Amino acid sequence: KLNLEDTDSTSLPTLEKSTLWCIIRLRRLILVSQTDELDTSDKDSLMAQVMDLIVSKGHQISAETVARFTDYCIALAHDKDCSIMIEQIVQHALSDEEPDSAHFHREIRLSERFIHHLCKESSALKDHYHRWPDELKIRLLLQVDDFLDMEILQLIESFTQSSQYINPNELSEALLKKELVQLSSRSTCLSNKLALKLSEYVELFHDWRVSRLAQYLYPCLGIELYQQLNSAFSEGIYPAKVVRHVHGLLLDHIYNGPAQGIPQRRTMAWCLSTCFIQFLWHCIHDLVHFIHDKNAPWTRELEDTLNYINWIIYPSIDHRQHESQRDLQNWFQSRQGPNESQETWFPAILLN
Repeated sequence: KLNLEDTDSTSLPTLEKSTLWCIIRLRRLILVSQTDELDTSDKDSLMAQVMDLIVSKGHQISAETVARFTDYCIALAHDKDCSIMIEQIVQHALSDEEPDSAHFHREIRLSERFIHHLCKESSALKDHYHRWPDELKIRLLLQVDDFLDMEILQLIESFTQSSQYINPNELSEALLKKELVQLSSRSTCLSNKLALKLSEYVELFHDWRVSRLAQYLYPCLGIELYQQLNSAFSEGIYPAKVVRHVHGLLLDHIYNGPAQGIPQRRTMAWCLSTCFIQFLWHCIHDLVHFIHDKNAPWTRELEDTLNYINWIIYPSIDHRQHESQRDLQNWFQSRQGPNESQETWFPAILLN
């Protein structure tokens, strides 16, 4: 047991003694010889030695010991002077490599208690986090799912607590100011992971406010699929001419990847497709126009359009989607005729 009363720190307050104890304990955990001369009352010297030892002996430190380091960081979080040392310990605890989806059991060397404290907005550790470099924050968000989940939930909460309507421009501007969004814009891997996880919450909550948040967040992230869809829509081609291409992009995204990720990618594709409201409006308008015109033939373009709208309504991966499309097509064809007024389906102001 370490006796701080034998040092020159007897006059220090209790909180300062606890800081010194944690730092000395960190130093001893790195297996330094206890015969080294050490002034235990000099906190700055102790921290410098700990940081030097992490750099020089880092490859020799086990994952379990690193996790214990992060436990001590919780006790040190109240001391702003320890910020650099805490940052270096976290740097060492995280992998330098991007997450590899082929390895499902990545070793996390941050303790559960450390992650729990970091997730709490009121925690002293969160103050240290805000001072870390962006590169470290991105690695933390990529490698610690619990922390990313908490950041996403806080983002959702900040936009769903108010009962007041936020117009699209204000919503986009507010999202761009969020640190999580800014960090994601600097990392393709993080932006994709954020988009996937947000899609899961859209499906989980079944709340139109979360769906709307996703619609305006995706354009801020620079996701490849969004850019492909936006490019297809921005060419000014009549919707019926590109709907098959658009649907193909969505299906390629869903099925080009590991099988276990299909549900998540399908939900993300569905969320992305709802970002383009004007395109959806034109697709539905074409189908309604077919009902109004008794001489209009049922074309391949209309079938493609119905196929896409049916997928939006019913994005399943089984026989029920085909049954739904067949029923919809039969219904549209049965309603075609002069007795069906366009205004029955679309308000006149929307048809102009």
